[in-house]
Amino acid sequence: MSDMKDNRGKGILLLLLLINLTACQMSSWQSVSLGNLTPAQFIEAGKPESVRVILSDAPAEPVELIGPVVDGSTLRALDGVTVPIADILGIQLYQTDALRTAGASALAAAGLAVALIAAVVIACPPNDYRC
Repeated sequence: MSDMKDNRGKGILLLLLLINLTACQMSSWQSVSLGNLTPAQFIEAGKPESVRVILSDAPAEPVELIGPVVDGSTLRALDGVTVPIADILGIQLYQTDALRTAGASALAAAGLAVALIAAVVIACPPNDYRC
């Protein structure tokens, strides 16, 4: 009887872990094509919550600006960080990859189905007619 409770506990733990996985989203910083827009025009038109800017003096170390606004010839973040617009080589936005997120959700749903079936099999073995 205690083995059955141990297996049930393991099944429930596995189920909860799989449910937690479904909350994941595949997101990353993506470079934005500005087209004919200047960085200032892009910020004013899109009003993004946060951006990362790639600067000419440190292209390997993008600077994250939360709540960026155009203030004359600079971008100013809510925390006081300022970046000269003339020094901006590129802009990145944090975006969700819908295809990867859908794939991860499908895998999580399949895992959830397997976990549910395993929990039922563990709780009620095929030859046990008391279940």
